Amino acid sequence: MFIKIDRNTKLYLIYVFVISYILEAAIILENLRKENIIADMLMLILIFIPAAMAGIMVNILNEMPHFLRIRIRNSKFLIPAYVYPATIVVLAAALSSILGINIDWSLTEYKIKLYWMAIRMGIPPSELYKLVLITILLAPIAYALLALGEEIGWRGYLLDKLLIENSLERTILFIGAIWAIWHAPLIIFTGYNYKNLKALGLLLFIPFCIAHGAILTWLRMKTGSVLAPALGHGAINAFVFLSEVLYPGASDYMHLMLGIPGVIIASVFGFLAYKDLARDLLTLREFEFITESLAS
Repeated sequence: MFIKIDRNTKLYLIYVFVISYILEAAIILENLRKENIIADMLMLILIFIPAAMAGIMVNILNEMPHFLRIRIRNSKFLIPAYVYPATIVVLAAALSSILGINIDWSLTEYKIKLYWMAIRMGIPPSELYKLVLITILLAPIAYALLALGEEIGWRGYLLDKLLIENSLERTILFIGAIWAIWHAPLIIFTGYNYKNLKALGLLLFIPFCIAHGAILTWLRMKTGSVLAPALGHGAINAFVFLSEVLYPGASDYMHLMLGIPGVIIASVFGFLAYKDLARDLLTLREFEFITESLAS
């Protein structure tokens, strides 16, 4: 068996997926009916299902609520949580540029778009530029509040439970796959994240989630708090638009965050995060072995 899962964790995953897939089916139907407001409201509820079910596991089945700790052990890791998604986009753009793709490093198209937007709004373009910059800088924090709905479940409850009986690498792979498959109906039927690829987008989204899942796991274990991976997750959602800014009109395959270039760079980051955590766990186990030997 690839992963060992106890009864409560199986129940958690079953409840999360059954409720989430019912909501996703409703979202898909509302999108078909062009009822976007209702679909957005259902999406907001969906985001918090992993966290809500984790809370139920604690309150009804008396699971240990370690994952609910919000005190950050080492706040310096909030910096990489905030900046790493944007860094991935920039490095993916550099990789694409090396391969001969025309990257708009001067942001010409985006500046033109903002200029005409300012004209229509009747404000100086410079004022709109400042407003957009402030919005971009604050967006990861706003998105982090929403990302908590998932991170309390994935890098909180599920991570803690699986690490008890499973290796770090298997836990990261499994949670990453679960995170991706949780989105599957939306990707397949609405083109969520992959407007043109749809079902084929899962071939990119699964490695995307595993790679970023490794980084978010690194953030959780380095800080001891789900707030750090929530910030990282929020930054992913906030900075995904940078791909369109640097590479306007990119295909789903070549998207600088969700496509092949972004997945390649994220995979490198994810592997480095995994190796760092593996060294930490090895050091911890060696320390425990020494202390147990001295005690005996």
